[in-house]
Amino acid sequence: MDAPKQAHSAQPRKRRWLPSLPAITGVALVGLVAYGLLQGGGPSSEDQQVERDRVAACWSDAARKTGSADEQRTRTAACEGLQSEFRKKYGGTP
Repeated sequence: MDAPKQAHSAQPRKRRWLPSLPAITGVALVGLVAYGLLQGGGPSSEDQQVERDRVAACWSDAARKTGSADEQRTRTAACEGLQSEFRKKYGGTP
């Protein structure tokens, strides 16, 4: 009493999506590039830090009470000028 064997149907097997190594690498690379662009790290941020340090050093020198009143006003005006340039260039306070 052998039951007739059913032939396997020609239905395609469902494939599970398994990411390949190149696909994973590509997605990771795109993610890293996007992250780097969003961080804005680069020469402009280094330049901004240099300018910020210049303004801080200027105010530090101006805070010293050496020289005449005219010299103090000149130093203060120079620091205010540097600070103003920083605001125009980078849009914020140093």
